[in-house]
Amino acid sequence: MVSSRTYGPYRKTEQIGKATIRFVSNPVMPPEVDDDYKLGWLNGMLRGDGCVKGYPNNPKTKYYFRLAVKDHEILERFREYSQHNLKEYAFSENIKAVQSQKKSMFLAMKEIMNTWHQTPNFWKGFLAGIFDAEGSLSEDSLRIANKNPTVLHDVEEAYKSLGFNAILESFTKGNNNDVRSIRLMGGLMEHVRFFALTTPAVSRKRNYLLGRTTHSPHYETRAKVLSTTDCGLTDEIGRASCRER
Repeated sequence: MVSSRTYGPYRKTEQIGKATIRFVSNPVMPPEVDDDYKLGWLNGMLRGDGCVKGYPNNPKTKYYFRLAVKDHEILERFREYSQHNLKEYAFSENIKAVQSQKKSMFLAMKEIMNTWHQTPNFWKGFLAGIFDAEGSLSEDSLRIANKNPTVLHDVEEAYKSLGFNAILESFTKGNNNDVRSIRLMGGLMEHVRFFALTTPAVSRKRNYLLGRTTHSPHYETRAKVLSTTDCGLTDEIGRASCRER
């Protein structure tokens, strides 16, 4: 994410030219979407929002799996990563879901939930999946909430392994007082790095970053444009140029 001190708002990349630019966050490479990343994302999603339960006394639901979510991007990514093309249906007015009562599907989802790999791409996928399921970004705070101590521990481990600083907050007030949140520290700079490094599926949760500006030197890493290279089209996190006020 950069801003130009010379040109007006919304200039093309080639028009930045020799302008001084300010990076809100140090540039990072997006994750490689390999098998570890996909497994990590599925692990985080299923442990956050998945229902994988067996009811031995009911033959119809002896093996039961359901994933019910608000955002269509989750189901699209789930079908792609799991390679299970389950039929989508309306769970409620604003919730879509997929489900299965097959033993093979049930066991496959349980295995994913019980798998943990000590690799950077797995951690990136896991944080993306658990954020899609249980994360929020509002009022300058990025949080992941859950009541399972093992899930919270794994979130802390993944953050630490990727160089993030996060704190486990006290129990929330209200009816769900057994839910705790892990808050990512570092402000906007680390929020941008989180989304760039993990690439969650849900777009609405990162829309809070759109239109944000920074004026504090704390967020600035100044640099000069030395050269440009045409690399084709790729996804990126919020680069724009704007007029300095």
